Amino acid sequence: MEVSHEDRAINEEDFLEWMQHPITQSYFREVQQKVKDLILSFKDGATVNKENADFTVQETNKIIGKIEGLQEILDIELIKE
Repeated sequence: MEVSHEDRAINEEDFLEWMQHPITQSYFREVQQKVKDLILSFKDGATVNKENADFTVQETNKIIGKIEGLQEILDIELIKE
């Protein structure tokens, strides 16, 4: 069964209610903490390998990508059409 866009659409009231739900708020706190942890590990040199520059670049890019992806989740907003 195919779901149409109209069946999936969420209105502003539902979105705001969802954002205020305790489980949603707990989830966002966990995501925020994950971002902080990743930044801290980056600052602490978790991506640095003095003997292997390629490793350093790859691990740095991975952490940056994770942070950016998690930030996208935190920046969610209702798209009004």
